[in-house]
Amino acid sequence: MFLRILAYIITILAFILNQAEAEECRIQKQSSLPITFNGFMPTVPAYINSQEVNIGIDTGSYLSIISSEIVEKLGLPTDTFRFTNLMGTDGFKQAGGVIVDTMQFGNVIYRKMSMPVIRIVFDPGQLQSPDNSDSDIKSVMAGLIGMNILSKYDIEFDMPGHTLTLNHIEGCSNFIPSWQRPFSRVPVTITDSKKFILPVLVNGHKMTAIFDTGASEIILSRSAAERIGITDEMLRKNDTDIGYGMAGKGEKIYMHQFNSIKIGEEVFNNLAIGITDFPADEADMLIGESYMKNHKFLLSYASKSLFIKKAEQAAINF
Repeated sequence: MFLRILAYIITILAFILNQAEAEECRIQKQSSLPITFNGFMPTVPAYINSQEVNIGIDTGSYLSIISSEIVEKLGLPTDTFRFTNLMGTDGFKQAGGVIVDTMQFGNVIYRKMSMPVIRIVFDPGQLQSPDNSDSDIKSVMAGLIGMNILSKYDIEFDMPGHTLTLNHIEGCSNFIPSWQRPFSRVPVTITDSKKFILPVLVNGHKMTAIFDTGASEIILSRSAAERIGITDEMLRKNDTDIGYGMAGKGEKIYMHQFNSIKIGEEVFNNLAIGITDFPADEADMLIGESYMKNHKFLLSYASKSLFIKKAEQAAINF
């Protein structure tokens, strides 16, 4: 009899705790923004000093930056006290700064922001050239929103639906999106720079990858490739491409074919991905737009998870 009463009490306590947790779980949609693509880069509308612009969304960068073209067009004042070392796949670049009176992203207005300035350089075959001084200001990529701002939200990308949704989610360690199944949940590590690091299998070898909307392809670091037996001699037999990072320096990319790559619950066979030198201090790989374009994703800080849903009847064409 005592054991029955004890079990009953434990059940009641568990119910009360679950109810308390449910009551503490708060989900608030902050804003929903249309995504357009400047080449591979997802961009959304924003306002800088009340001027509507299009700005890139870069989950592979911690800092948000502003382009030198927009600085010139808007006549933004220099922040003489700011110099920032920015780290890209092609090395370091030192950037000066400017003062932005107001920047509106979603429904939030940031005031008196000091932002690093760079000239955004991309492969002209993939992105529109941003340096046409006669072009309309909205046709120029105004900069990049990085994780120092994005990490304030749980971030939902609907790439096929061209929508970015920003949510405030609190007290929801067991949060899952209200998507129609099937979808997968991938536990992630969140770095000090707020990036999402997910586990990936490459030819059966465990790797780590950054979810990077600022990358056009799936890229494996050369050091990680060497670790699983990809030699320089093997790479020289591959086709090559040129990639451009934040520093604007072209880097040779070797397109090497792998037997299998597993991301979440999907396995891709006989897939050629890029191998190049980049600082692999946070992860072995970058997962970029060639994989993302046919998926929905939710980057959830609340549950430390990346949720992935493949678009219906979508084929992954790399």
